[in-house]
Amino acid sequence: RPPERDRRGPADRPRCRVVTWACDTERFRPLSRPAPARRLVVAFSGSFRSWHGVDRLPELARLLPEAFFLCLGDGDRFSAVQAEAKRLGVSDAFRFAGKVAPEGMPALLASAHVGIAPFQVASYPPFARFGFYYSPLKIFEYMACGLPVVATRCPELAAIVKEGETGHLVPEGDLEAMASALRRLTGPGRETRDRMGKAARADAEARFSWSAHAADRERILEEAVRCG
Repeated sequence: RPPERDRRGPADRPRCRVVTWACDTERFRPLSRPAPARRLVVAFSGSFRSWHGVDRLPELARLLPEAFFLCLGDGDRFSAVQAEAKRLGVSDAFRFAGKVAPEGMPALLASAHVGIAPFQVASYPPFARFGFYYSPLKIFEYMACGLPVVATRCPELAAIVKEGETGHLVPEGDLEAMASALRRLTGPGRETRDRMGKAARADAEARFSWSAHAADRERILEEAVRCG
């Protein structure tokens, strides 16, 4: 029976706890000797679906000629994104790796400088109805590999990516803002990028490792037992 509205105490405590996803911070970790690169290597991993923002990557590449995009994953928009990159004349700014075996992912991600998550929240009906309820594995893996994250700004992602500390959050669909955020992490911004990458790795170990994830669940279960 639901508690009466005017009651106070344990019966009125929130009935749910939200626990983020996590990643294996032993497998996903920075390279000991990063390879030198003439261009900023920007990693995208995940499904090639429109609400993941992949359709906008070729246009982003045209705004940011100093960047190279490493795209890991597959999906229904894969061929369309490749075709758009060709149409805009930026195919040489991309490597479309397609599906990658799990054992190959850590080294590929760690070879990049920045990870992006340009979600198009408004274009996905379940998000429009329920809000952004995703806990994107890609972001935790980016951070574990020591990559600053540039992602769409929404409350749920702001709880993961610390603006100015472990990455940048930009307005949804604003490619100019995303290009500007990435540009701040290249050239003279390399020191900022390195600082953010180290902070991202430390945060992944402290908050988003599997051991931290398990500890969060244990605390929640212990609280449930105490409250009866």
